[in-house]
Amino acid sequence: MKKRIGGIRKVSDIPANAPQVAESISIITKTPREENSGFIFWEMCRTYDFYLLRLMMRHSTSTVPEFWDSLRDLFEESGQIYRVLSEELEFDVSNTSEEQFLLRANSGATHLLSSVMRRDLTSLLEKHMNPIIQSVNHITDEINLDQDASNFSESTSTISELLRLHCTRFLTLGTDIPKEIKYIFARLRTAVEKKFAGSGTRAIAIIIFHRLITPALISPANYNSCLITPTENAKKVLMTLAKIYQSFIQQGQEPLKKTMAVFNQYVESMYDPMNKFLDSISVETKEPDMHKSPILSRQILDNACEKCRAVVCSATQQVLGNLVTKSLEDGKQIVLEHFLALMCEDWSNKEALKELQQPKSLALFNDEIDRSYNEVTEGFEKTVMMRIKKINELSDEIFYLRSIIEECCNRNGTDFEKVIEEYQPYTPLPPPVYTEERCGKGILELDEYSLRDVASKISYMGSNPNSTASNSAIEGSMGKSDATGSEQLAE
Repeated sequence: MKKRIGGIRKVSDIPANAPQVAESISIITKTPREENSGFIFWEMCRTYDFYLLRLMMRHSTSTVPEFWDSLRDLFEESGQIYRVLSEELEFDVSNTSEEQFLLRANSGATHLLSSVMRRDLTSLLEKHMNPIIQSVNHITDEINLDQDASNFSESTSTISELLRLHCTRFLTLGTDIPKEIKYIFARLRTAVEKKFAGSGTRAIAIIIFHRLITPALISPANYNSCLITPTENAKKVLMTLAKIYQSFIQQGQEPLKKTMAVFNQYVESMYDPMNKFLDSISVETKEPDMHKSPILSRQILDNACEKCRAVVCSATQQVLGNLVTKSLEDGKQIVLEHFLALMCEDWSNKEALKELQQPKSLALFNDEIDRSYNEVTEGFEKTVMMRIKKINELSDEIFYLRSIIEECCNRNGTDFEKVIEEYQPYTPLPPPVYTEERCGKGILELDEYSLRDVASKISYMGSNPNSTASNSAIEGSMGKSDATGSEQLAE
């Protein structure tokens, strides 16, 4: 029985030997779900411009880095990671109600951004963050910023020295940030300026200091395995430094309070250099060229499918309800039904899915993009077949002409093989030689008229058509030239 819901045909109660439904749905009945789950998962996720993956990104509350890394790998292999990530960040910005909440909440887009930066900025972290951590590891004395402490003066001097050392290094990060990351920053900056005028630089500062530098300094082991481990004393110092670096985001007057107010003068003096640095890394407007893998590796597909299944099965009723509500609004509930059927077989304990109908068999959906690719493929196939047909026709003609030449050679007593060997059809002809004997003289080459005289006479003829003298002179010379040329050609 077939019924149409939301513009997509839904198929149910179809026998195993039934033919596949063209264009809309392909039924999978011959192979076990477990063996094909990765492939089925990918075919579902890539339709409608990654609708299901975007849906999970916008509504999932998962904080598991491995889950976001698996989504990153899927987009990476598809050659769409930077485009999709930029669009999702723009979506986040457009749905931010107030400027103070800009990029502060942990959304799917920010989780995916952190995953991409951990991977793409590994060399930057090794080159710049490791020396910063190492510089703090050398400090063995306890840092105490309490004004009543005996070592307050020494502590402030040490922190001031570290601030100058680290900020100088921060200003050089731009040379090691890949252009792909700069492209994301540029699109994010444009979206923020459109929503909150004058806050574009601040948005990039949030990414650099709040989502890159701070986690890399406070919890380096969790952020990237390339970072060295700080000592216990260094952890306290790095925590203090991270609080100071956060002031580069708000950039207010006297940003630091109480015991750290002593560093306000230096921090405020760094506002302008930091802003120039942030502007320089957010001006890349060319979308990076990405390799698109036609077939994703099974390891990537299975890993992503496993991580998504764990997230869906552990999702709260509220999260599942949000997925259902959004899919109903977009008319994509049937796609979500088959996706959830792949992720979790038992829906009995999921009250939020009561508005959906669990399908009896899994299906693959082909959107318009897939059909356009199929049409392109068919076009190439037709072109190849046409070329093959033409080659066959030319081969038959060559065989026919060869037989005629061989027959003529036999009648004349000529060696056919020698004729074929000496025949060189691709020998270029000599260039034509234009001589006076072959072609005669042109009107501008006549001895009795110079170029200026002829031009003046032609001009006079155009202005005075009744001038018989000029006409007869020109016609006589042209007649003479034509006669000479005709005689030469006749010979």
